[in-house]
Order: sequence, then C-alpha cells, then structure tokens
Amino acid sequence: MRLIGRWLGGVLACKATGFALLFVFARLVHADGLVQIELAGLKGEQADNVRATVTLFQLDVEERADLPEGRLGWLIRKTPNEVRKALEPFGYYTPTVDVQLLPTMQGAKVMITVTRGVSTKLRQRSVVVDGEASDDARIQKAITAFKPSIGKRFVHSTYSRSKAHIESELAAHGYFDAELLKARVEVTRADSAADVDLHWQSGRRYRFGPLYVDGSHIDARVLTRALGEPTGQPYDVNVLLGVHQRLTDLDYFGLIDIQPQIEMADGDQVPVTVDLSPSRRTIYSAGLSYGTDSGAGVLFGLDRRWVNARGHKWSNRVQWSQVNPRVDSTYRMPAYRWFDGWYFIGLGYREESTDSVENRIGEAVVGRDGRFGEWTLGASLHALRERYLRARSLGDYATALLVYPALQANRVHYDDPLYARKGFSLSGEIRVGSDALWSDFSFAQVLGSARWVRGWGEQGRVIARGQFGRTFGGNLQGLPTSLRFYAGGDRSVRGYAYQEISPEDAVGDPIGGRNLLVGSLEYEHMFDEQWGMAGFVDAGNAFNDVSEGLRIGIGTGLRWRSPIGPVRVDVGHGLDDPKRGWQLHIGIGPER
Repeated sequence: MRLIGRWLGGVLACKATGFALLFVFARLVHADGLVQIELAGLKGEQADNVRATVTLFQLDVEERADLPEGRLGWLIRKTPNEVRKALEPFGYYTPTVDVQLLPTMQGAKVMITVTRGVSTKLRQRSVVVDGEASDDARIQKAITAFKPSIGKRFVHSTYSRSKAHIESELAAHGYFDAELLKARVEVTRADSAADVDLHWQSGRRYRFGPLYVDGSHIDARVLTRALGEPTGQPYDVNVLLGVHQRLTDLDYFGLIDIQPQIEMADGDQVPVTVDLSPSRRTIYSAGLSYGTDSGAGVLFGLDRRWVNARGHKWSNRVQWSQVNPRVDSTYRMPAYRWFDGWYFIGLGYREESTDSVENRIGEAVVGRDGRFGEWTLGASLHALRERYLRARSLGDYATALLVYPALQANRVHYDDPLYARKGFSLSGEIRVGSDALWSDFSFAQVLGSARWVRGWGEQGRVIARGQFGRTFGGNLQGLPTSLRFYAGGDRSVRGYAYQEISPEDAVGDPIGGRNLLVGSLEYEHMFDEQWGMAGFVDAGNAFNDVSEGLRIGIGTGLRWRSPIGPVRVDVGHGLDDPKRGWQLHIGIGPER
C-alpha cells in the first residue's frame, strides 16, 4: 500500500527506552509516498552522524515511494534509539526525540526534532602506565595531556585520540611490548557522568641495533655521517625521522625507506634497515617570469645531484630578464661539523639597469650553510667587483672592489609552500667590509625581512610583510649602488615605480639611501579555486634621515592561481601627490 491521500489515523504517544516518541500513524491511500525527512535541533557533525545512522535517511527515492505502512511504523519506532546511538559519541546520552508523520501536498513528511539534553561530563579518570615507562617524561607528558579533562563533556572521539596518543608514544619510544591491561568507560545516565579507567604495562624499553643500508651509490663514509651512530641508544622514532630528513636534504635518493625490524630484535636491540635508490642524477629546468619591476624573464638551470661518490653537487643558473640578467654556478660539498649542511664555492655575474641604478657585478663567494633546528644558517666570504653609474646626470661611472664576510639566518614555516593559509618566514643578514680585507670601502650593513600569512574565513587570508636595512660607515656618495637602498615596486611599496623612492641628488636623480623601512598589509579573497581579488596598503621609504617620513600606497588587485603559477595584477596609487596617477604592477611566479 502506498502513502498519502486522506488521514484516518490519530495521534499515539508511546515510550521507548526513556525517550518520548510522538508520531501519527495513518492509514493512507492514493499515495505519492514518503517525500521528505527533516531533522531539527542539531547541526554540524552531530546532524551528519544522525543522518548517517538513522535508517529512514538511508532509504532511496524508490524505497520511499513504495514504503509499506507497516514498515514505516517500524522505522519510526526505532528512530529514537538510533538517534540516541548517534549522539552518544558526542557526550549526549539522554536526548528527547520527537518523531511526527505529517501530510503535505506532495506526500508524507517525517519530522524528527531532537533536544540533546544535559551533556555527560567526565567525573573520574585513572590513566596509569606501569613498568619502565612510568619514569619516562614523554610518556608522562602524554598522560598529563589526556583529554577530556575532569568536568568536561565526554566526547568519544577525543577520548579515543588521547588513548591512541599514549599507545603511539609508547611505540615511538621503544616500548614495543606494552600491553593494555584495562580499558573501561562507565557512563551513569542518571548522573550524566562518565568514568574512565586505563592501565598499561609498558614492559622494557628497546634500544637501537645495527643499521643495515642497501642500495646506496654514495660513499659509505658520507652516509655514516648523515646516518649518525644510534646503535646502543634508547629507541626513539624521532632519531629515525632525523635520519630520514638528513637523507632527504642530501637529495641523492629517490626512495628512502627506514624500518625498525622489531621481530628481528636481539635481546633489547632492534636492527634498522635503510633501503635506498638513486634519484635522477642530472636535472634540467626552465621557466618563465614577468614582473613590472624586472620585465619579462626566462630561466634555465642544470643541476648535478651528485658529481662523484663523495656526494659533491654542482648547480648552474642562467636567468635573463630585461632589468637584471644573471649567471650563477655553485659547487657544494657535504658538511657535518656543528650542524648538517654544505661547504660551497660560487661564481656569478649580474647586471641591473633601471632609471635609478645601473651596474655590472662579478662575484666570487665561499661559505658554509646548513640546517640548525628550524633555521637555515650560513656564513660566507664575498669578493665582488662592481662597475656602477655614480651620477646619471654626468654619466659618471666608477669601479669598486668589495670584500666582506656575511652571516645569514632564514626560517620558513608555511602549511602549504604554493598557497599558504597559515605560516611565516623570517630572514636576516649581516655584512661587514673593511679595507683591511682589501675592500675599497669599510662598512657594515644589516638587513632583515618577514612575512606572515593567516587564513580569514573560508576563502580569505591576511598577508603582512616587512623589510628593513641600514648601512653604517663610509661616504654614501662613494658606496657602490649594491650597498644603497631603494624602495618602490611590486615587492616593496606599490603605487610607486620600481626603486622610485630614494633620496635624490641636486638634479633630481635617485641616488639611494642609507636606511630602508617597508611594511605592507593585504587582504586577499578567492571567489573560487582560481580567481580572487585583493586590497592592500603599503608604506615605506629609503632614506638618510628619519624625518623624511614614509611614502604610502593603496590599491587593489586581481589574483589568478594559474597552471604555471600565481599571477598577481595590482593597481596602486601613491598618496604623497594628489596628481600622481595609478601604477600598474604585474607579477608571475611564487610568492615571497
């Protein structure tokens, strides 16, 4: 028999497992079927779980259209208990469920209204780990962090994650024989309270046995330094993660598989196998770029991941652009003293030609860099020969030799390297030149930059960035242009042309400043996966005297996440001159 037509039934109230069930049981003819099921009183995950649990929601269109009256009554009677089961994982054990069968012009409708009631709180908690792990600070930290806390709503998923975290920590720190002796959760519905009792016996803590490496094409002495010597140390998965990270950073291997062989343990020592396979030895790369600062550009690269069995590397870059073409070649050798990284020797040549700057620079550099915790640190010695335009109005060129050591520090932490929704980057550098090192000028220079990104809602994000620099010592007019500061452009103060913001000489030509300060705040909103808009406020200056103040630029822009990389089209307006027009800024390439 099908549903809907005329109602011949009445209202019947009944009790089911402590829930009030109210429904209309109808004898219906000439039906169009059950056409609608509605849920009220819940939202989010709780509503989703009810819909996934209640049988009525699982009926497809054909089943609803031909639903017999007897089966409908049975499904309605079982709904309150199904709702209760669906809400228990969220800490609600005593909900009130009201189910009604209602007529509509199109057919029958089932209305399920839920009142969650009082949530169940955690009343007592006993979480104990006996054995050697009872004195392990990391295991005790996991116990202390156990959720939910006393007095908080007892949510099954939170409890399960905390329980799994303790078991994971036991395994991660070598307690492979750990056994869960007791796992009890007792819920008292009358008191809306839950009690938890967990008890593990950790057993002994295992140690690292020998490391067995297979498939490497690099000299064993190089790998030994990268792998370290964990044999005999207490087992800790973080040690293996560190080994994996060091091997990844070397970039020699396409496959890195590190596995503790627990079943092959000898006493309390667990051997570890390291299976490797070589990466592609030579990498060729090419790319295109465009920016209103740099003009059109093309990049070619050739990298040798390893030159010889000692793991040396050689990389080469040729980058041509309308404003600043350059060529670089760098040779690297593995380094492990103090921290993992590289010794390097580099040669490079670059040019720059703008309305503000014209120079040609040849450079040689030797140095050492590497990872120290979350930071990449570097120390280098630079020898730089620069031919530069000293005064554009006079066509006066000069040549300078700069020899200076430098220290660098960088940290990058983003949730997505291509399109971050959360994270930051920091960088800093100190340069010191002296005529005692055969440099034509004695100077000191400090540079720093920062960028911060946070998501704002589902589609937006806020981006803040800053940059500063200061040059000490030397006659500014005599310093090469590479040591002077300029502001303005795509990645500086938008609304102004590239390097437009600068102190000027007597005839109005920009000559660069001793100080740099730039800040930017931008809001970006994506309408879909590819297209979005942005609004920004930039402020900054390149100056010699702090009384010169800041130049401010405001504007808006288009964002396109294209197949070849992010594309940014901005129009900005500098506020220092009301008659100033709008400046177009176009950038193609990764965010920085």
